[in-house]
Amino acid sequence: GVKAECVVTDEGGGILEIKNIAVVPQSQRKGYGRVLIQIIERQYKCSFQTLQVGTGDSPLTIPFYQKCGFI
Repeated sequence: GVKAECVVTDEGGGILEIKNIAVVPQSQRKGYGRVLIQIIERQYKCSFQTLQVGTGDSPLTIPFYQKCGFI
């Protein structure tokens, strides 16, 4: 079954943005979100220069993205 999904948009100018990642509650904290980001990175690395995330400055999501290597 589906464990996680996300919304990814082409922002123009070579920028790809992860707008939202959702992991089903029983699958959270098991690495599915991080793997989903890695898949996105591999899929689009030749087509985009920048991968950014839209966090809405949420104190809950910023640490997750930082652990995934975003600054």
